[in-house]
Amino acid sequence: MERPGMLFAVVWIALFSLAWAGLARAETMVLSTFSGSGLTLVQEPIIREAYRRLGIELEILQLPAERALQMASRGQVDGEVARLAVVREQYPSLVMVPEPLFLIENVVFSKDISFPVDGYRSLLPYQVVTLRGYKHFEERLSSLNVDFSLLPTYEQVLQTIDKNRFQLALLTRLDGLKTLSELDVSGVFALEPPLEVVPAYHFLHRKHAHLVPRLSRVLREMRQAGVIEQIQLRVLQELVAGVSH
Repeated sequence: MERPGMLFAVVWIALFSLAWAGLARAETMVLSTFSGSGLTLVQEPIIREAYRRLGIELEILQLPAERALQMASRGQVDGEVARLAVVREQYPSLVMVPEPLFLIENVVFSKDISFPVDGYRSLLPYQVVTLRGYKHFEERLSSLNVDFSLLPTYEQVLQTIDKNRFQLALLTRLDGLKTLSELDVSGVFALEPPLEVVPAYHFLHRKHAHLVPRLSRVLREMRQAGVIEQIQLRVLQELVAGVSH
């Protein structure tokens, strides 16, 4: 007479275990981001901490810039770690978390040319190269008819400057400094002041839009506590030291 009861208990435990495993999997999300980007050194610890505070684990895939965005847009991953606001106009399937993740300095790199940078129009006399997948740069340069080309990797962008194939390179400060610290080049430097300072935002595929208010609140709390500023300052100091050596 005890066997049916035992069988029922075993079945109930098995079903409960499967349900619990499903819930556990639901608490892990997969995001895409640029491969090789210096920005990841800042944005990854910020976004991991934000999701940790929500009780969600993250897996982050580093991919070529264009592919990372396409996969997020198609819902093949759950979102993109950080992009500029212009992305929401080009990819309506992505929902922007309105609280900025951090601020990005867009910088002009050069080898033999030095001038005070004063907006995108100051680039008009020069041949410019930047990274394929930097949608914001492509849009701004195209709108002003700046002579520019696109290359697939950060290394190629700065190596062409080192070899004088282009006159100026347009990258974020973090991307440029990280790449210079890893390359065997000399004499390539960032022009000042920055071309612009723009906020980077976290994007989710629309199927996760319900997380937007919670992530906005957590990021706001982290900013007010100085957590985001501390991460940015530490990374910048380490990259500057790496280039100096």
